[in-house]
Amino acid sequence: MVDVFGINVASYSGVESLLNKDVRIKGASITFVNPHSYFLAKNSHEYKSCLERMTYVFPDGIGVVKLAKRMGHHNISRVSFDNSSIAPDIFRYCKEHGLSVGFIGGHPGVASDFSMNLKKIYEYDRFYPISDGYASFDDIVDRAGEIDFDCIVVGMGSPNQELICERITKPGLVVFTCGGFMDQSLVSYEYYPKIINKLNLRFMYRLYKEPRRLWRRYLVEYRVFIFIYLKAIFCVKSI
Repeated sequence: MVDVFGINVASYSGVESLLNKDVRIKGASITFVNPHSYFLAKNSHEYKSCLERMTYVFPDGIGVVKLAKRMGHHNISRVSFDNSSIAPDIFRYCKEHGLSVGFIGGHPGVASDFSMNLKKIYEYDRFYPISDGYASFDDIVDRAGEIDFDCIVVGMGSPNQELICERITKPGLVVFTCGGFMDQSLVSYEYYPKIINKLNLRFMYRLYKEPRRLWRRYLVEYRVFIFIYLKAIFCVKSI
Protein backbone atom coordinates (compact mmCIF):
# COMPACT_ATOMS: atom_id res chain seq x y z
CA MET A 1 0.00 0.00 0.00
CA VAL A 2 1.25 3.52 -0.83
CA ASP A 3 0.06 6.83 0.57
CA VAL A 4 -1.73 8.94 -2.03
CA PHE A 5 -2.43 12.21 -0.23
CA GLY A 6 -3.76 10.60 2.92
CA ILE A 7 -5.37 7.44 1.51
CA ASN A 8 -3.32 4.26 1.23
CA VAL A 9 -3.92 2.39 -2.02
CA ALA A 10 -2.64 -0.96 -3.25
CA SER A 11 -1.32 -2.27 -6.54
CA TYR A 12 -3.48 -5.03 -8.00
CA SER A 13 -1.69 -8.26 -8.88
CA GLY A 14 -4.55 -10.52 -9.94
CA VAL A 15 -7.51 -12.41 -8.57
CA GLU A 16 -5.31 -15.13 -7.09
CA SER A 17 -3.75 -12.57 -4.74
CA LEU A 18 -7.21 -11.76 -3.35
CA LEU A 19 -8.77 -15.20 -3.11
CA ASN A 20 -5.98 -17.71 -2.59
CA LYS A 21 -6.30 -20.17 0.27
CA ASP A 22 -4.04 -18.26 2.66
CA VAL A 23 -6.03 -15.03 2.23
CA ARG A 24 -9.35 -16.84 2.71
CA ILE A 25 -8.15 -18.55 5.90
CA LYS A 26 -7.17 -15.21 7.44
CA GLY A 27 -10.12 -13.30 6.01
CA ALA A 28 -9.85 -10.03 4.11
CA SER A 29 -11.72 -6.78 3.53
CA ILE A 30 -11.35 -5.16 0.12
CA THR A 31 -12.67 -1.80 -1.01
CA PHE A 32 -12.15 0.76 -3.76
CA VAL A 33 -11.70 4.54 -3.65
CA ASN A 34 -12.38 7.31 -6.12
CA PRO A 35 -12.18 11.12 -5.99
CA HIS A 36 -15.37 11.22 -3.90
CA SER A 37 -13.59 9.15 -1.24
CA TYR A 38 -11.32 12.11 -0.52
CA PHE A 39 -14.34 14.24 0.34
CA LEU A 40 -15.66 11.50 2.62
CA ALA A 41 -12.29 10.95 4.27
CA LYS A 42 -11.95 14.68 4.97
CA ASN A 43 -15.38 14.86 6.58
CA SER A 44 -15.60 11.50 8.35
CA HIS A 45 -12.89 10.27 10.69
CA GLU A 46 -14.81 7.01 11.03
CA TYR A 47 -14.66 6.36 7.30
CA LYS A 48 -10.98 7.32 7.03
CA SER A 49 -10.08 5.06 9.95
CA CYS A 50 -12.06 2.24 8.37
CA LEU A 51 -10.07 2.60 5.14
CA GLU A 52 -6.85 2.36 7.13
CA ARG A 53 -7.95 -1.00 8.58
CA MET A 54 -8.92 -2.54 5.23
CA THR A 55 -6.77 -5.36 3.89
CA TYR A 56 -6.68 -3.82 0.41
CA VAL A 57 -7.81 -0.45 -0.92
CA PHE A 58 -7.69 -0.15 -4.71
CA PRO A 59 -8.08 3.01 -6.80
CA ASP A 60 -11.39 3.01 -8.66
CA GLY A 61 -11.17 6.14 -10.76
CA ILE A 62 -8.65 7.37 -13.28
CA GLY A 63 -8.18 10.55 -11.26
CA VAL A 64 -6.80 8.65 -8.28
CA VAL A 65 -4.53 6.64 -10.58
CA LYS A 66 -3.15 9.80 -12.19
CA LEU A 67 -2.62 11.36 -8.77
CA ALA A 68 -0.70 8.26 -7.64
CA LYS A 69 1.48 8.31 -10.75
CA ARG A 70 2.22 11.99 -10.30
CA MET A 71 3.52 11.09 -6.84
CA GLY A 72 5.79 8.47 -8.38
CA HIS A 73 3.69 5.36 -7.82
CA HIS A 74 3.71 4.10 -11.41
CA ASN A 75 2.58 0.55 -10.61
CA ILE A 76 -0.87 1.73 -9.52
CA SER A 77 -3.71 1.02 -11.97
CA ARG A 78 -7.48 1.37 -11.92
CA VAL A 79 -9.37 -1.50 -10.29
CA SER A 80 -13.10 -1.66 -9.61
CA PHE A 81 -15.66 -4.28 -8.73
CA ASP A 82 -17.76 -4.19 -11.88
CA ASN A 83 -17.91 -5.81 -15.30
CA SER A 84 -15.37 -3.37 -16.74
CA SER A 85 -12.74 -4.61 -14.29
CA ILE A 86 -12.33 -7.52 -11.84
CA ALA A 87 -15.91 -8.71 -11.11
CA PRO A 88 -16.00 -11.35 -13.90
CA ASP A 89 -12.59 -12.67 -12.80
CA ILE A 90 -13.81 -12.95 -9.20
CA PHE A 91 -16.97 -14.79 -10.19
CA ARG A 92 -15.14 -17.19 -12.49
CA TYR A 93 -12.55 -17.91 -9.80
CA CYS A 94 -15.33 -18.65 -7.29
CA LYS A 95 -16.94 -21.06 -9.74
CA GLU A 96 -13.66 -22.82 -10.52
CA HIS A 97 -12.87 -23.27 -6.81
CA GLY A 98 -16.38 -24.00 -5.55
CA LEU A 99 -16.66 -20.85 -3.45
CA SER A 100 -19.97 -19.42 -2.26
CA VAL A 101 -20.75 -15.73 -2.75
CA GLY A 102 -23.39 -13.70 -0.91
CA PHE A 103 -24.70 -10.27 -1.92
CA ILE A 104 -25.83 -7.30 0.16
CA GLY A 105 -27.17 -4.03 -1.21
CA GLY A 106 -29.62 -2.21 -3.39
CA HIS A 107 -33.36 -1.80 -2.96
CA PRO A 108 -35.38 -4.84 -1.83
CA GLY A 109 -35.14 -7.50 -4.54
CA VAL A 110 -31.94 -6.23 -6.19
CA ALA A 111 -29.59 -8.70 -4.48
CA SER A 112 -31.97 -11.56 -5.30
CA ASP A 113 -32.36 -10.60 -8.97
CA PHE A 114 -28.64 -10.02 -9.31
CA SER A 115 -27.84 -13.43 -7.82
CA MET A 116 -30.28 -15.13 -10.18
CA ASN A 117 -28.69 -13.40 -13.17
CA LEU A 118 -25.23 -14.56 -12.13
CA LYS A 119 -26.43 -18.14 -11.75
CA LYS A 120 -27.59 -18.07 -15.37
CA ILE A 121 -24.53 -16.25 -16.74
CA TYR A 122 -21.93 -18.42 -15.00
CA GLU A 123 -24.00 -21.60 -14.79
CA TYR A 124 -23.14 -21.86 -11.13
CA ASP A 125 -25.62 -21.99 -8.26
CA ARG A 126 -23.59 -20.76 -5.28
CA PHE A 127 -24.55 -17.08 -5.63
CA TYR A 128 -26.94 -16.03 -2.85
CA PRO A 129 -28.85 -12.89 -1.82
CA ILE A 130 -28.31 -11.91 1.81
CA SER A 131 -30.02 -8.57 2.33
CA ASP A 132 -31.02 -5.34 0.66
CA GLY A 133 -29.02 -2.26 1.54
CA TYR A 134 -31.79 -0.55 3.50
CA ALA A 135 -32.05 -2.95 6.43
CA SER A 136 -30.46 -1.93 9.72
CA PHE A 137 -26.76 -2.60 10.16
CA ASP A 138 -27.50 -5.10 12.93
CA ASP A 139 -29.96 -7.03 10.73
CA ILE A 140 -27.48 -7.11 7.85
CA VAL A 141 -24.69 -8.36 10.11
CA ASP A 142 -26.98 -11.05 11.54
CA ARG A 143 -28.08 -12.24 8.10
CA ALA A 144 -24.50 -12.28 6.83
CA GLY A 145 -23.57 -14.59 9.69
CA GLU A 146 -26.34 -17.10 9.13
CA ILE A 147 -24.37 -18.99 6.47
CA ASP A 148 -20.62 -19.57 6.25
CA PHE A 149 -19.98 -17.78 2.97
CA ASP A 150 -16.57 -17.79 1.34
CA CYS A 151 -17.09 -14.30 -0.11
CA ILE A 152 -19.57 -11.50 0.41
CA VAL A 153 -20.07 -8.52 -1.90
CA VAL A 154 -21.51 -5.35 -0.36
CA GLY A 155 -23.03 -2.63 -2.53
CA MET A 156 -24.35 0.13 -0.28
CA GLY A 157 -22.30 3.14 -1.31
CA SER A 158 -19.57 4.73 0.78
CA PRO A 159 -19.19 5.04 3.71
CA ASN A 160 -21.91 2.54 4.70
CA GLN A 161 -20.50 -0.33 2.66
CA GLU A 162 -17.06 0.01 4.24
CA LEU A 163 -18.54 0.15 7.74
CA ILE A 164 -20.60 -2.99 7.09
CA CYS A 165 -17.62 -4.65 5.43
CA GLU A 166 -15.56 -4.14 8.57
CA ARG A 167 -18.27 -5.53 10.83
CA ILE A 168 -18.77 -8.77 8.91
CA THR A 169 -15.14 -9.55 7.99
CA LYS A 170 -13.82 -12.59 9.86
CA PRO A 171 -11.38 -15.49 9.36
CA GLY A 172 -12.50 -17.61 6.42
CA LEU A 173 -14.38 -14.78 4.69
CA VAL A 174 -13.32 -12.32 1.99
CA VAL A 175 -15.54 -9.23 1.74
CA PHE A 176 -15.63 -6.87 -1.25
CA THR A 177 -17.44 -3.58 -1.70
CA CYS A 178 -19.01 -2.83 -5.08
CA GLY A 179 -20.85 0.50 -4.90
CA GLY A 180 -23.78 0.59 -7.34
CA PHE A 181 -22.59 -2.36 -9.40
CA MET A 182 -25.61 -4.59 -8.73
CA ASP A 183 -28.11 -1.91 -9.70
CA GLN A 184 -26.11 -0.98 -12.79
CA SER A 185 -25.78 -4.59 -13.88
CA LEU A 186 -29.54 -5.10 -13.70
CA VAL A 187 -29.97 -2.13 -16.04
CA SER A 188 -27.38 -3.52 -18.46
CA TYR A 189 -24.70 -6.19 -17.99
CA GLU A 190 -22.24 -3.93 -19.81
CA TYR A 191 -23.28 -0.69 -18.10
CA TYR A 192 -20.57 1.47 -19.65
CA PRO A 193 -20.28 1.72 -23.46
CA LYS A 194 -16.89 0.58 -24.74
CA ILE A 195 -15.89 4.06 -25.89
CA ILE A 196 -16.67 5.44 -22.41
CA ASN A 197 -14.42 2.82 -20.82
CA LYS A 198 -11.66 3.41 -23.34
CA LEU A 199 -11.64 7.17 -22.73
CA ASN A 200 -12.00 6.80 -18.92
CA LEU A 201 -15.17 8.91 -18.91
CA ARG A 202 -17.20 6.69 -16.59
CA PHE A 203 -17.89 9.51 -14.13
CA MET A 204 -19.38 11.69 -16.89
CA TYR A 205 -21.51 8.80 -18.13
CA ARG A 206 -22.84 8.16 -14.63
CA LEU A 207 -23.67 11.86 -14.22
CA TYR A 208 -25.51 11.72 -17.54
CA LYS A 209 -27.44 8.62 -16.44
CA GLU A 210 -28.16 9.69 -12.86
CA PRO A 211 -28.02 13.52 -12.72
CA ARG A 212 -30.42 14.01 -9.79
CA ARG A 213 -28.50 11.62 -7.54
CA LEU A 214 -24.94 12.45 -8.56
CA TRP A 215 -24.80 16.13 -9.51
CA ARG A 216 -23.74 17.23 -6.04
CA ARG A 217 -21.02 14.58 -5.80
CA TYR A 218 -19.40 15.44 -9.12
CA LEU A 219 -19.98 19.18 -9.23
CA VAL A 220 -19.56 20.10 -5.55
CA GLU A 221 -17.90 17.38 -3.49
CA TYR A 222 -15.25 16.57 -6.12
CA ARG A 223 -13.76 20.01 -5.41
CA VAL A 224 -11.85 18.45 -2.50
CA PHE A 225 -10.10 16.06 -4.87
CA ILE A 226 -9.54 18.76 -7.49
CA PHE A 227 -7.78 20.89 -4.88
CA ILE A 228 -5.58 17.93 -3.91
CA TYR A 229 -4.77 17.23 -7.56
CA LEU A 230 -3.83 20.85 -8.21
CA LYS A 231 -1.66 20.79 -5.11
CA ALA A 232 0.10 17.72 -6.51
CA ILE A 233 0.66 19.47 -9.85
CA PHE A 234 2.25 22.54 -8.31
CA CYS A 235 3.87 21.12 -5.18
CA VAL A 236 4.84 17.54 -6.01
CA LYS A 237 7.43 16.77 -8.63
CA SER A 238 6.34 13.77 -10.71
CA ILE A 239 8.93 11.00 -10.61
